[in-house]
Amino acid sequence: MWQKLSQILPILLFSLSFLVIILGIALWNRLKRSANELQIQSLNQQISYEHDLFLNGPGIIAKLRNELGWPVEFISSNVQDLLGYEASRFTNGELTFSNIIDPEYLSQYSRETNQADVDRVESFKRSLYKIIDQQNRTKWIQDNTHIIRDKMGRLTHFFVHINDVTPLKEAEEQLTRSHEYIQKVVDTIADPTMVIDTNNHQLKLVNQSALELYTNGKQLKEGIRCFRLSHKRNTPCKGDHDPCPINQILKSKKNVSVIHKHYKDDGEVIHVDVRATPIFDDKGEQVVQIIESHRDITQTVIMEKQLQHIAETDRLTQIFNRMKFDEELKNQIAWASLTNNHFGLIMLDLDHFKQVNDNYGHDVGDQVLKRTVELLHKRIRKSDILARWGGEEFMIIAPLINHEELTFFVESLRSAMENISHEGVGVVTASFGTSILNPTDNIQSLIKRVDTALYQSKKRGRNRYTIL
Repeated sequence: MWQKLSQILPILLFSLSFLVIILGIALWNRLKRSANELQIQSLNQQISYEHDLFLNGPGIIAKLRNELGWPVEFISSNVQDLLGYEASRFTNGELTFSNIIDPEYLSQYSRETNQADVDRVESFKRSLYKIIDQQNRTKWIQDNTHIIRDKMGRLTHFFVHINDVTPLKEAEEQLTRSHEYIQKVVDTIADPTMVIDTNNHQLKLVNQSALELYTNGKQLKEGIRCFRLSHKRNTPCKGDHDPCPINQILKSKKNVSVIHKHYKDDGEVIHVDVRATPIFDDKGEQVVQIIESHRDITQTVIMEKQLQHIAETDRLTQIFNRMKFDEELKNQIAWASLTNNHFGLIMLDLDHFKQVNDNYGHDVGDQVLKRTVELLHKRIRKSDILARWGGEEFMIIAPLINHEELTFFVESLRSAMENISHEGVGVVTASFGTSILNPTDNIQSLIKRVDTALYQSKKRGRNRYTIL
């Protein structure tokens, strides 16, 4: 018996072990299946939740047939909440999608659908259009459309995802009305006025006066910059002569006023008083825009220049007078001191000019003075400065000239005057005194030296020059 038992015991143990393994595998499979079932159940719940969220969200989902009137095969139930229509009225054929589109936009809807078919696109965003709800109120719609084709590639259906953007559109329209109102108010301002973005110099608003001045009334292209409109240039203003108001305001954050040279539509130059005011962000910290007002002061500038010309010009000869000469001589001495350069100063006096006035009259004497100035203008260089010192005396500042050049220059002037005959008078010569600026000179010392040189020329017989 024990012998038989010992023979079958390994078989029993093996069978038992095999049974345990099978039971373990079965239990593991059951646990895994239960876990998979729980995971599938969770996924189904999530899909169901997302499905409900998708269909009952803020947008309407619909499937339309590409047929006359665009019949509705499916539409999400939230259509009743958003538009007041029951979904069944669409799916039973009582209503087609074209029934709720504002008639004004039916051709647009059809045209965009046909174009999408021609372009073979899979999806596209339509232009905004209006639909009519159950209460006969219009709503603005943003529509994303997905195309469905059959095996032959024909457009048979399309899904539409409809969003009500009426509040945004109304806000946009309100903003447009506000902008139009502001534009009308600004157009009543007589001076050219504009609003400029400080980041890119783009014009955000321009009144009618500015258009009439700078474009002859033509509307501006979108994105045009201020410097292109008023300066007819492609870069912003810079430098001391035309400082950019934007840069000044960004630094000071205060109102600024500058004088600019601008150009009208026909290229005519005008002088403008530019007054700029900052516009800050909501926090009141950063300047985001500026308001510029332009006042044409061209006539004022012209008048000022005329008055300045009168103040610094000799009335008879139309060259610098003594006051202007003193200013120029002071500037030349300062420039020479800074640059280590030098210049020559020439004083000349018409010989026996009193006799011309006494013998022929002051009118003839005036003609001699004017003819003398014409001669000097032809002989001096462009860089030289000619002025009437007083009576029959003249001064010439000759920059960047050495002793040898000065000698030749003065002799050429003397010789030219010696060889010209004045009508009714004859030859009127001149005596010259000249010198080159010394490092220690000031205005008084330099003038005194050339005056001494002139005196020596007269003392030696006139019609000659002396260099000290």
